[in-house]
Amino acid sequence: MSTPGLPQPTTTPVPGQGGQGAPAPQATPSPQANASPAAPGQQAPAHPPAQLPPPQPPPVTSPWTAAGVIDVQPLQLYQVSAALAFEQDSFHKALVQLLTAHTGYTRVGGSGSAASEFATEYAKVVALLMDTHAKAVLAIGGAAIGFTTTANNFGQADAATHPGSPPFTPHPPPTVLFLKPMYSPPPPFGVMDGNAVDDFLDVFDGGIAGDLMRKVVEEALRTGRALEILPLPNYLRVNEVSQLWLGYQMSIGTVQGQLGSTVDGITDHNNADWHAAMRQFVSSLWGTTHWGQRTAGYEWGHKPPTGPGTSLPVFGVLSTTAEQLAEVTRLYAEAAQRVRADLRGILHRAFKQAFVVLDVTDLRGSLKHFFDRLKKLSKGLLAAVLLNIDTAAVNRAVDAYEAQLRAQVGTLRGLIAPLEEAGRAAPTFQSEEARAEAYGARSLFEFDRKIYPVNPEAWNPNNHFQVDLAAMEWETNEFQPHPPWAPREGKEAHTVDRHVGLSPEQLIHRLRDQGGDDASTFSNLPSAREYVNAAVNDPAKKSELEAWMRKQEQKVADRTFDPNSVKAWDFPVKDAYGNPVVIGTSVSQADFAARGYAAPVTGVHTVHVALAYSPESKSFYVMTAYPKAP
Repeated sequence: MSTPGLPQPTTTPVPGQGGQGAPAPQATPSPQANASPAAPGQQAPAHPPAQLPPPQPPPVTSPWTAAGVIDVQPLQLYQVSAALAFEQDSFHKALVQLLTAHTGYTRVGGSGSAASEFATEYAKVVALLMDTHAKAVLAIGGAAIGFTTTANNFGQADAATHPGSPPFTPHPPPTVLFLKPMYSPPPPFGVMDGNAVDDFLDVFDGGIAGDLMRKVVEEALRTGRALEILPLPNYLRVNEVSQLWLGYQMSIGTVQGQLGSTVDGITDHNNADWHAAMRQFVSSLWGTTHWGQRTAGYEWGHKPPTGPGTSLPVFGVLSTTAEQLAEVTRLYAEAAQRVRADLRGILHRAFKQAFVVLDVTDLRGSLKHFFDRLKKLSKGLLAAVLLNIDTAAVNRAVDAYEAQLRAQVGTLRGLIAPLEEAGRAAPTFQSEEARAEAYGARSLFEFDRKIYPVNPEAWNPNNHFQVDLAAMEWETNEFQPHPPWAPREGKEAHTVDRHVGLSPEQLIHRLRDQGGDDASTFSNLPSAREYVNAAVNDPAKKSELEAWMRKQEQKVADRTFDPNSVKAWDFPVKDAYGNPVVIGTSVSQADFAARGYAAPVTGVHTVHVALAYSPESKSFYVMTAYPKAP
């Protein structure tokens, strides 16, 4: 049966349902036998503080025209940027609300080794969840900034190519968290205040004097292992913590859905390139990579077995962790409620049998033999209760309670590996800013296979070749040779996705999952663009690149073009004095093998560039570029 007065969770069973309840009616329990075990001077509220649902983000104007044609404009990119900034704030507040409410649950835990283990592992899991959540908040903010950057770049480039047009005024970036938020951990599951026996003083309402009752109960609880777990947790309050986690899970799920809808609003799903890029962009926001594998029970690749863009692993880890935290705290509360009822029932039966042995009835009856009965109780009650208490039953109740808690400790420990993986895989602010710039740049031209540089630097008259890494991302060059030969698969541009803004942990993940001698990254998109432009516009390469493009154009004309025929070289970057310039960072496979996640990150001075020819634009695009270790 369920315990009267226990708060009803919205989606989980009430602690105690289907378990043992209070002593049976014929045992004459105290009317207060089911009272809330709140700490002295503290009343347990009926319900935990409500988790407010995330508000709706600002809308994005539909880019679809009356003629049924999609036409993404800078206006939509600014609106997407504002919506993502709003959603970042909502995602941040989802955890803030939970932690704020959680601070009201101090010293609600129990005593004993199992309860201590639970408290320790719970704190570890929550700390990892806070860290992963904070990194996800940061990534959303980077995406918000990236869309505004692209819209501003387009406006500046457009103004530069139309000298007679009014001067362009860039929009300010949206207000976002651009530093990792530092959340304060909730109070630990400390031992509940109060005397260990206070919860059992009303176990037998037979008119026994208070000091005698306390003495007998305290000595009775010393039999067996009962005192090892006393005081017991405040199971009502622990159960409310469970409901807090369900509220958090609901809130982050709502924000994740809003975020996906925001990006979806500027996507033409009938365009295969566009649709695939959108799925990849959203999944990368939640930690997927080109090289990701199945690790710690989650899929971390852009294209898992379930299909491209179907995995949102960082979100999945946060959501599942919240669900499991709700479950383990609910089961903790249930175990505490059950052992409390069991111990009270054992004590009640011992008192009842002691009264029979002492041949006394309720002291509140007739006063005729009151003093004789009181004398018998004073001398013999303790011995009679100790004689009749079922020590084996006490130990069984304690063992069952601790077994249930240790089962939940095992569940908590199982949450650590996925959280650690998610914390390392969550994208950086810089990487998502770059990916958003790329997705915005390609969306402005409806993912046309022709390349339209958006960044004003690409129009620099001092550069012979126009290079805009964002506008080139996802570009491909599949080619149809003479029938009956099948189409030749193209080489997809991926500098932004695989080589910009990666953390040292993500470089190590690449070495772990993909292999290779080393893995490297540019710190951000502006620096990547600068160094790649320097390499491509090296005066010494001009004639060579022009000759290569003419050759590719001829092969297209005679239908012998091979998309795999890339033009690649290394370009050492030096300053005006001839000194090597650090252009990015790298981690070696040898260092990873020797030192694991403590592998050192080293600065590198050479950019590797690989160009692919585009039959659509009759020019090249940067298929990949990355800092190359010597």
